[in-house]
Amino acid sequence: MEQASPRKGKKRRVSALEMTAGMSLDASKPKQTVHTFLCRRSDSGHIKKGVDYSYASQENDKGIVSMLTVPLFNDRSYTGDSFPTQQQAERSAAESFLADLDVVAAAKTLPPPRWLLQRHARETTSQLAKGVKHHRREGGEPTRFKVICDQKASALYRQYR
Repeated sequence: MEQASPRKGKKRRVSALEMTAGMSLDASKPKQTVHTFLCRRSDSGHIKKGVDYSYASQENDKGIVSMLTVPLFNDRSYTGDSFPTQQQAERSAAESFLADLDVVAAAKTLPPPRWLLQRHARETTSQLAKGVKHHRREGGEPTRFKVICDQKASALYRQYR
């Protein structure tokens, strides 16, 4: 006689936000991946090349070597290999940044993309605020609905940090 297996409990549904938390660093475009990583890591969600991170290239006898400086993350510099073109050298510096163990660990704990948090906040708030105007007023200032959504998205972002 076969014994029945113990009953398994209900599986917990994973929300769309939890599924998008974290980030894969093995992308085909390392410079774009660096930018996306830093955007998701920053509180504002907006970063600028040259301000929040920068590439500096130097020519040597083997070619061009590029260094990526990231004061926004850990205030360290990452040097790539020597290549004949500046674009390849910058790509190599970005790859060395993405290979850093601190970056890999931080990428696993990144919050979901800000646009997804804002959409989630807008959808959940709109269910509560039926009949509230969702567009800007004549003066250009945001409606109360927009302010509530932004506050909710920021609170969700801080939850993941």
